[in-house]
Amino acid sequence: MKYLLFFIFAVMMSFSVSASITCSPSFINYDIQEEQTPSSTSITCFLQGINQTNLTTKIDASNSIQLSYNLPIQFDSSNMARNFDINFNQKPKGNYKSFLVFTDGTIININYNVSAKPAPQCQINPSLVSYYQSVQQGTTLNLPKIIFSPTNCDGSLSLSASTVTMQGGIVTTSGQRPVYIGSIESNGINLVVDTNGLATQQTYTSTLTIQSFGKTFTIPFNIVVTAGVTPATNFSINNLPQCSLTNNILNLNSTYRLICNNMQPDITVQPSIDNLYLIGVGLESSVSTYTWSFQPIKFGNTRITANFFYRNAPVGQPFTQDVNIQSTGYVVPGTSLKVSYFPLLSQARENERVTIQLVDNSSGNLINDGEIQIDSTPISKNGSNYYFNFLSSHNYSLRARASGYNDLVQTIGLELRQMILNITPQDGDDLTTYNIKTDIANATLMIDSNIVTNPYIGSMTYGVHTIKATKDGYYQILRNVTINEAVKIAETPYTFESGSNFVIMLNKNSSFSVNFQKDINSNTENLTSGTGTKISFSPKNAGIYTVMADNRVLQTYSLEKTWFEKYWYYFGGGVALIVIILIIRNRNSNAGGSISGVSVGGLSGA
Repeated sequence: MKYLLFFIFAVMMSFSVSASITCSPSFINYDIQEEQTPSSTSITCFLQGINQTNLTTKIDASNSIQLSYNLPIQFDSSNMARNFDINFNQKPKGNYKSFLVFTDGTIININYNVSAKPAPQCQINPSLVSYYQSVQQGTTLNLPKIIFSPTNCDGSLSLSASTVTMQGGIVTTSGQRPVYIGSIESNGINLVVDTNGLATQQTYTSTLTIQSFGKTFTIPFNIVVTAGVTPATNFSINNLPQCSLTNNILNLNSTYRLICNNMQPDITVQPSIDNLYLIGVGLESSVSTYTWSFQPIKFGNTRITANFFYRNAPVGQPFTQDVNIQSTGYVVPGTSLKVSYFPLLSQARENERVTIQLVDNSSGNLINDGEIQIDSTPISKNGSNYYFNFLSSHNYSLRARASGYNDLVQTIGLELRQMILNITPQDGDDLTTYNIKTDIANATLMIDSNIVTNPYIGSMTYGVHTIKATKDGYYQILRNVTINEAVKIAETPYTFESGSNFVIMLNKNSSFSVNFQKDINSNTENLTSGTGTKISFSPKNAGIYTVMADNRVLQTYSLEKTWFEKYWYYFGGGVALIVIILIIRNRNSNAGGSISGVSVGGLSGA
């Protein structure tokens, strides 16, 4: 019986211990930097197992906090939950501890941390922080010198070719486009915008990068290339376009072309023909090439002339070519030439030596006494073989001559093919795994001038990167990609334990949530969510706490059960078993006394 009484007393004591007020959060940790304006923190308190308690005491010798209500604050069964605010006063650097004390013995600890004001960040303060401009195609202009006024930096600014680079845009055979570094001086940087050879109605992005004071500073440039050219500033009669015909033996009603390369600003080409024999049927032009299409309409011999004009004034010697118009493409054997290439121009690599042979178009016999000119210059020869190294992205004018044959005039060049660069996913951040590859095997893949495997599977750092793909016989691909900064945990300074306020600082403003599960198979419960750089919550129950930001899991924490929680089941079960045994024994004792007639409890049997 005394065991039963002991058990009942223990249960009542446990009820009296658990009867209290519960506040959320149960521990307040507030962090701020010097000279920042502090805000307030809301706290909610619930009655649990009692009818009334009061918040009577605020222990704060440093006067670091204030309450939104005057003391005492009453909590009773008519108002099970009460909300009130704790306001923080502006204080110098230091750690300030305060307490809230309830009449039932509950204490809320408040930790107010004021950290030192961070040192000012080093800034170089360029005179140009960004540049967005529409520029006509074919324009070259000097930008105003970029000068700097460093503040909060250790030492003086030192500029050199090793610390100043221009990234992005495209690289042509003539250099970097559309923005490149003209010169670097002790007190600034001179940049040049050059849109020669660039496509119109397209935006080119470049970035000026300065490495100094142990940091990286960037200035973005966006150039929109528009149609049109600006006046030439260095016209020379020795730099006129080079023209050629696709053929000088013409068929009636077939289409041929006059092609002029090396076009210069303010230089125009005007074909001159006999309209009895030829008619124009089309015109195409770009920054560097002029292509006029025509058709023969009458048999006979005639001449095609291309006159050059600089600002509508005739300049230089015109291009002239005699042509023969026939009814069919048939040419009397022994008068027509053709050329063969090894390797084929569709297979040759850039700057690879190509063997060219001059052949009789009818018999296929090699011609040993001929001459081949490329861009009006005779090329080297050994026996019946001619040799030339072709560059990509350039058209050449070929003229072949041999005694007794009509001249052969052609426009030739390496036949570059298209290559596709795939980046998956197209948008991401510095924690995203990217798959970058080309549709052509063994192409060279580079990220910021560093050769990587093709395909490349991995991440890229935060910022702007230039991805380049090259392969002989294919057009080069240059693409700028911008990698966003992913949200990450910047600081977790406190131990993860039950009843303590746990604060996580993020590296940037993000939407976040904290979820709880009793175990891996349990339902998920949302504890808190919001937007900002600070996540604050108080773990109470044993289980799994998952912190997420921007729909990505940042960290998972586990809270183990206490010793009491682990073994209370077995302890409680044992106590219950003992109580049941005592009750059964007591009943058996009573039953036995009645049957035998022995006195029980001070009474005697009759």
